[in-house]
Amino acid sequence: MNDDLFVDLFAYRQRENKNPLEDWATECLAATMRSLPADPLKKLLTDFVGSEHAIVAQLDETKVEIFTQYHAGKAGRPDMLVKYDGQPWILFENKVGHAVSQRDSDDGESHQLREYADWLKEHCVECEMPNAMVFITHLTPPPADFVSVDGHAPYHGFSRYHSTWGVLARRMAALVEGLCKDHHAVRLTQAFLTYLESEDMSNEFPDAVALSSAQLYVSQAASLENLVDRMWQEAKNIAACGKTASYRIKAEPDYGTVNAQRYALSAPRSSSGWSYIETGIWFPELDSWYDSEQIGRDLVGPHIYVGFFNGDDDYFTMTDAAPEGFLRPASDFLAIESISAFAADPDLRGGEIVTWVAEKAAALRSYLLEQKIVS
Repeated sequence: MNDDLFVDLFAYRQRENKNPLEDWATECLAATMRSLPADPLKKLLTDFVGSEHAIVAQLDETKVEIFTQYHAGKAGRPDMLVKYDGQPWILFENKVGHAVSQRDSDDGESHQLREYADWLKEHCVECEMPNAMVFITHLTPPPADFVSVDGHAPYHGFSRYHSTWGVLARRMAALVEGLCKDHHAVRLTQAFLTYLESEDMSNEFPDAVALSSAQLYVSQAASLENLVDRMWQEAKNIAACGKTASYRIKAEPDYGTVNAQRYALSAPRSSSGWSYIETGIWFPELDSWYDSEQIGRDLVGPHIYVGFFNGDDDYFTMTDAAPEGFLRPASDFLAIESISAFAADPDLRGGEIVTWVAEKAAALRSYLLEQKIVS
């Protein structure tokens, strides 16, 4: 096994206009934990439930089971669940750049972790081990009550453990340091660390290289954002948008883009509230927004794009056609062109790009109006 195991496998994942990073990282974590020998596993589980619970050191590791995407009825689907002797024990919620889902309840505001705690309380009555809730994050702050010393009540007195992906991976690596280098757990732990590094998840805050790169981006941001803004001025008329809707230019690391977007109003054949206009610059080497099979070719270098999209895959199946020059990945409407197709001079290139976006936007609006997909 090589240290790039998880990186290699991730390249073959199934993708449908979404980045399954959270689910994949969870599977990698579960596989690594399952590989741990008895002593490192007991120490890791003790981290989760708290060192004051010495009973964990006496557990029978053969009774430990680790599940992913566990069905918890109306409570939802926790990312991971550790059972002991068949009973729910430690519940995991794992996040990568997404906030915890919140909703209003009879008792005020509630959220995903509290609901999972309620479920665990109901189903752990026969578990002989002290229960715990684990929240693993990257670029996602935990709810205030999860880390508060006063937060015992919403979590029924369960131990609460918060960490980042990188910190947890390094902890597991430290726990297996004494094993031979060819041990399965050592190789999986190193593969997990390598994978996190490849996805820029080994540290939640910027290292020296990231700060240097940020300086370069900031120094060029004004001209880059000016180009995207000019592109947006041409793209915004693809569909009518609500008066309260606004757009902003932003970098989206998950998709490797710098873009401007805005949600569109519903239309006779498109009642979803998740349809939106978007235009920007895509850097395909940074991340795979769509894969090469959906695009029809491999992409190299920055590309300009404009289109009409929906947050749900295959939403626009009411029509199979598209204006000339548009692709239909995941049923969305996407026009894309390499930067190299435009002039080399920055100002001439910028003008050509804006003209290209204007032409594509006009053609797309005409088609979508005809199909009653936009208003």
